[in-house]
Amino acid sequence: MGIFKERALLLMFASALLMGVEGCTYHYGDFTMLSTKHVDLSGVKRGFRGKGEDCVTYVLLVPDRAPRWPNIEAAMDQAIENGQGDILIDPVVTQFTWTAYIVSQDCIIVEGTVAQTALYKPKQASPKLRLEPREWK
Repeated sequence: MGIFKERALLLMFASALLMGVEGCTYHYGDFTMLSTKHVDLSGVKRGFRGKGEDCVTYVLLVPDRAPRWPNIEAAMDQAIENGQGDILIDPVVTQFTWTAYIVSQDCIIVEGTVAQTALYKPKQASPKLRLEPREWK
């Protein structure tokens, strides 16, 4: 009878633990082109896939930063800058959320093919960010 009680307690503990963890993902859509920049589309050179994300972590429903919600524009800018271009072609925007009892996180993720237009001017790389040169088509 002792082994049965131990297994029952272990099963109840594991069930309670799993009930406190949850997650969710939202797909905002697939776009033909997406940019937060004003660009001229003549002479576009396609590059590599870029990815950017903006996340907010909550502890007891209090966010770790302001603004309270993740920002799609910040995630898009990060994807464009990481890919060394000025527009995204065929971007995908996704929201990812998870919760574990008193801690949760909400993220917006933007991925797409980064491209350079005729007006693209590379920014000076900050010492913290090392970008490798890439060949463009």
